[in-house]
Amino acid sequence: SNNKLQWLAYVKVLEEIPGVDIVKYDQQESQNYQYMVCQVDEKIFGISRDQLLEKLQARNILARRYFYPAIHQLKPFNSTNQGLALPVTEKLCREVIQLPLGARCSVDTAVHVSNFIYQVHKEASK
Repeated sequence: SNNKLQWLAYVKVLEEIPGVDIVKYDQQESQNYQYMVCQVDEKIFGISRDQLLEKLQARNILARRYFYPAIHQLKPFNSTNQGLALPVTEKLCREVIQLPLGARCSVDTAVHVSNFIYQVHKEASK
C-alpha cells in the first residue's frame, strides 16, 4: 500500500538517527500503516520532541504530539487521581511524535521529512 511505502521510506532514514526510536508494527499482525510514530530522546537526539515539533511546523510539516496529554491529566480523571504519578506515561507524552503519512503524502514526503529530521539532529549535536 501507499502508506506502507511511505512508512518504509521513513524507517530507512529515521532508524539511522540517534535518539529517534520508531514505534514498529508487529509483523505477525496485518495493519494499514496509518501512523508513523517515533519517540525522541532529547539527551541523545539533541533537542526535545517539542523543539523538533516547532522546527517541523515552521517548515509547514504537519507533525503532532501523539497521545498528548496523558488521560490521567485530563478532566474528569485528574480530579479523581489527584497526585497520581505515572512517570512512564508522562515520559512518553513528552517524547512521542506522529509524522505525516497517508493519502495527502507520498514517499517523497517521507524522505523529505526524515532527511529534515536528520539535519535537525546534526545541527543540535554540534
